[in-house]
Amino acid sequence: MLRPTKKTALVTHRNCLDGTGAAAVFVWAGGDRNNIIFRAPKGCALTSAEAEQYDEVWFVDVCPWNLTDPAGGKPWRVWDHHDTNIRRHGQDHPNCTFDHTKCGTSLLFKETEMLWTAMSGTIELIDAIEHYDLGRFNAHKATFIADLASAYSQEEMLDLLIDMREGILFDKSIVAEVNGI
Repeated sequence: MLRPTKKTALVTHRNCLDGTGAAAVFVWAGGDRNNIIFRAPKGCALTSAEAEQYDEVWFVDVCPWNLTDPAGGKPWRVWDHHDTNIRRHGQDHPNCTFDHTKCGTSLLFKETEMLWTAMSGTIELIDAIEHYDLGRFNAHKATFIADLASAYSQEEMLDLLIDMREGILFDKSIVAEVNGI
C-alpha cells in the first residue's frame, strides 16, 4: 500500500471539491499539509526549483500536459479521471492511474487505504465527493457537500475535512450556516 512521506508533495486541482478531498486524503494517509500545492490543471507541472525540497511528487485530479519531466527531476505519480488526459496519454502510462469512473479523491483513497474505520463517515464522504465530481447529482449528500464547499474558502474546507468527526459535515448548524440562516 502506498503512503506519502513527510517529503512527498501533492499537486491537486485548485478551487475544486475533488482537489480539496484529495488533499484531505493525502493528510489522513500521513502526508504533510504544508506539502500540498493547489494548481490550475494546465499549470500543474513543477519546476526543479519548486520540487527541490521534495523526494517525490503526486498529481491527483490533475495531470501535467507533458509527462517527460513534470516533477522537476523527482519521481512522480498521477491519479486522474479526466477523459482529455486519458486520451492524450493513453490508459497504460507506467506512472499514471487513469480511471474516468472514479474521481481523483477516490483514486487516491483506494491507493492509500488503511484503517479508515477510525474516522466514522469517511467512506460516505469519499462517495459523496465522487458522486458530485462525476456529475451524479442524485446524491443528496454530494450536493450538500458541494454547497458547503462553495460557502468556504478551499483552506477552510480542507480544515473541515481534515478535522472531520462523526457527522460534522452533516451537522444542522453547518447546514444553517451554509444556507445563511
